[in-house]
Amino acid sequence: MASSSGYYYEQDTTEDNGAPLVDESGGIVECSPSFMDTSMYYFPSTSEMQKRSHLDFGVVCQPLQTNEEIPLINFSGGSASENGSVVRCRSCRAYINPFVEWLSNGMHHHWVCNLCGISNEVHSKAYVDRYMSGQCQELQYASVEIVAPEEYCVRPPQLPAYLFVINVSKQSMESNVVAHVCNTLKQLINDDQGGGGGDDDDEEQAQAAAHNFNRNYQQQTQVGFITYSDKVHFYSLKATQSKPKMFVTNDVNDAVLPIPANQIMTDLRESHDMINELLDTLPLLHGGGDGGGGGGGADSVSSENALGTAIECGFTALKEMGGKMVCFSFGLPSLGKGKAMNRTLNVDMRNHSEYDKLLKRSNNFYMDLAISMTKYQISCDLFQFTSARHEYVDVSTIKGICRCSGGQLFLYDAYDAAAHGSALCSDVYKLLTRETAWETVMRLRCSRGVSIKHYYGCFYRRSADLLSVPAMDCDKTITVLLTHTNAGDTDAAADTDTGGGDAGDKAGGGAYINAPYIYVQSALLYTNSFGQRRIRCCTKRIAVSSSYPELYHGVNLSAMTALIAKQAVFKMLSKDVASSRMFIQDACLSMLEGYCRNCNVPNGLPTENDYIESLRFLPLNTLGLLRSAAFVDIRDAANNVSIDTRIAVLTNLLHMNHANIEVLIRPSLYRIDELVTLDDDTLDDEYYLPTEIPLTRTALRADGMYVLDNGQCFVVRIGQKVALNVIQTFFVKQTTQKQTGRGTGGSGSSGGALSLNADMNHNRYLHKLHAILQYLQSINYRHQCMDILYQTQSDKEKAFCSLYLIRDRSESVMTYDEFLTFIYKNTRPK
Repeated sequence: MASSSGYYYEQDTTEDNGAPLVDESGGIVECSPSFMDTSMYYFPSTSEMQKRSHLDFGVVCQPLQTNEEIPLINFSGGSASENGSVVRCRSCRAYINPFVEWLSNGMHHHWVCNLCGISNEVHSKAYVDRYMSGQCQELQYASVEIVAPEEYCVRPPQLPAYLFVINVSKQSMESNVVAHVCNTLKQLINDDQGGGGGDDDDEEQAQAAAHNFNRNYQQQTQVGFITYSDKVHFYSLKATQSKPKMFVTNDVNDAVLPIPANQIMTDLRESHDMINELLDTLPLLHGGGDGGGGGGGADSVSSENALGTAIECGFTALKEMGGKMVCFSFGLPSLGKGKAMNRTLNVDMRNHSEYDKLLKRSNNFYMDLAISMTKYQISCDLFQFTSARHEYVDVSTIKGICRCSGGQLFLYDAYDAAAHGSALCSDVYKLLTRETAWETVMRLRCSRGVSIKHYYGCFYRRSADLLSVPAMDCDKTITVLLTHTNAGDTDAAADTDTGGGDAGDKAGGGAYINAPYIYVQSALLYTNSFGQRRIRCCTKRIAVSSSYPELYHGVNLSAMTALIAKQAVFKMLSKDVASSRMFIQDACLSMLEGYCRNCNVPNGLPTENDYIESLRFLPLNTLGLLRSAAFVDIRDAANNVSIDTRIAVLTNLLHMNHANIEVLIRPSLYRIDELVTLDDDTLDDEYYLPTEIPLTRTALRADGMYVLDNGQCFVVRIGQKVALNVIQTFFVKQTTQKQTGRGTGGSGSSGGALSLNADMNHNRYLHKLHAILQYLQSINYRHQCMDILYQTQSDKEKAFCSLYLIRDRSESVMTYDEFLTFIYKNTRPK
């Protein structure tokens, strides 16, 4: 069983607002904000309060985050429960948790569900004895992992299965994408780290350290390969063969598998050497030479991209077992099923109506295919590459294959091996090694008086309250928007999704919650990578308040900003850019207007110092959203952000957590040339981080060198008066190189002139810079490449200022000071 000590000794036992995670009075370990966080620390007692406050209540769920340990509960272990089944409410089906009310009357014992209020009788004396002796961890911990009994399995638990669908077109081969991918996969399957253990404790530690490609813990991991360009190539990797065999399908409009699916998917452990041989061969096989196996020689190099057909073939190959499809695509899907056209030809990108049409998908092929894949527990992650800056690949259309199947989209615009190779290898490595849950379904339940209005994330919604996520990982979130249920309709409110506007009100005060707390419970049913069926159950207790000051002081701004961003994504995808930007601005204004009106602020908010702490940075976060690549106005985006980049960021916003969203919209800026002035003690201080610089041009000096971290990439800006010897302390002239393995940091520059020096011998200042970048990298969920620009590069400088210096004016957004004045005029009491 996982140790529970992490709750008490390895984490801070207070939330951001000071509320204890450990309830000392009842010995309850509250649900950590890492698993479930809220946009407000108090829920309004009436729907009228919620309307008047203009505060949306959202819950961000990240059930598989790996920062904390939780106890493992086995209800089937002996006398753990009445009949070996999981203890749940007989009415709303909520899982028993620390917040239920336990009642005893002589020989009769029952517990009252904290979600629906129904009484559940306990027949097992053994379970009562365990409760009385304090052995029921499910009644002590609000976050638990439950061993799922057989009735929770409709088929044998799914084991890890990975199908790699790799584009081998001319561009993909010449850019070394295929070489990078193959080399990273070789590193994975030959990784001996975390080997086998002896006793149970060693076994558990080894399992925690291992990944699905580890040679000692491959546990029947299934692997397969498909390559494609203007044809689709399949590879038989049966262990009984002497070498891999390739088979080719020429008709991309009606492709069928030339060999059985069980020959495409093979046991990694049994075919380890053959897979190694294939990975050595693939970077050479499609260069026009001869191929091996039953399919004859490799075909001539083609520039076509039959992406849709290749994914459909992959779907057929994985149908029987389910799993994860990892697809690599280069350029616009130009052939076969799901073929797309270049819709940007003759389009004025500064024309709102023409631009907004590009936000909509051109066909439903990828979305419909993804929905079909979810029925067979298949997800798809897509790595999309372009060869030129702002080359159009119709991400609006192809994003559906990831968004609806629970996958992730990676876009590499103007891919350059030297600049992006390390990031690609690290992204692939992390994608395949992070904790992953298979054949996952998720349901959220709420207590009486509360219902779920909207869901946000990358999933397929099977029914009103059941989400299908074929492969869920530790970085993904599901966010819900809560509202009050209609008065008089509070029974089983947890399992309904109103799907529309606000809950109806009674005359006078609206729907009313007459309880000190509401509860939200998330339940994730999944199979882990060792074939064990589990239920990750988290129950959040949220205080109810009838005080407006408490509501506003209890705003969790990071989560609130993320909720606004996710709502704005839907506004843009369903309507247009202008609607989403207006929604973001109105959310800020209405929130602050409600604060001034409801909390009796007679003088309004003339300066930043007049804001309460919880809302102080709301205007700056709003400007950050309006200037971000996702929501930037088309006047600022025309030359700086492609339509595909915008859509890719929008798609990823849906599943990003609020910490990553905040650094994306409000990046960190540090001056790094002054590292050469540090004394020895500071250079030796492993916790040293330069002072953060305000995001305004006035803070940038011509003799300064700065690094900006937005969670996606590092942008280094070199002022025009920086001394050459300072530049050479940290950077070297970039040389042509083939980098086909994982790197340790941003080692390339998309400018093609400089790269970060990797040789840290006898250079303490460079070593310090590497340490700072590695720390910043460690707290972000993606590997960050590095873009280096000079102040004298006018186009890059303009893009840098437009996207990142959010306190300054842009073509479409006012300065921070002007925005504060605008807010003051529009929110002060009349």
